[in-house]
Order: sequence, then C-alpha cells, then structure tokens
Amino acid sequence: MDDASDFEDVKDALECVGIDPETQQSRMWAILAGLLHLGNVTFTENAKGEAVIETADAAALAAEMLGEGPLAVAPLLAHASCTY
Repeated sequence: MDDASDFEDVKDALECVGIDPETQQSRMWAILAGLLHLGNVTFTENAKGEAVIETADAAALAAEMLGEGPLAVAPLLAHASCTY
C-alpha cells in the first residue's frame, strides 16, 4: 500500500473528470483539511453553562483552512441550533 501513489491516482482521476488541480482541487483539499481539523476542536462549559472553545488554535486552523477568520467561525461552533 502506497499512500502517496494512491493520492496521485485520486488527483489524476479528479483531473480526468474535469476538476482542475490548480483551483478546484486545491480548494477541495483545503476544505477537507478544515473539516478534519474541526475534529481537534474541544469545548468546555463556562460559568453560565455555555459552550466555550477550549482549543482556540485548532479552531483557528480549521477556520483558516475553510477560508474564514477565527472570529467568524468560533460563535458558530459554540452555538447549538436546529432547523427543520
């Protein structure tokens, strides 16, 4: 099993179906990395019972990879909402 070779195969296949490596693939990999980095974000509870991001550096890195600023992403991560 050769991960580097497999990754090259995936990139070649994406290019073959018209996904440009310079723009679309780069953005796709950045979004994927951002989503994976969100898994490193941990939360704690403040005195008011609200969720607070405990790992600001992980949240900031995820936000950067997703193309957002950390101040834009932090409230979204710490606020629960349901829509139907």
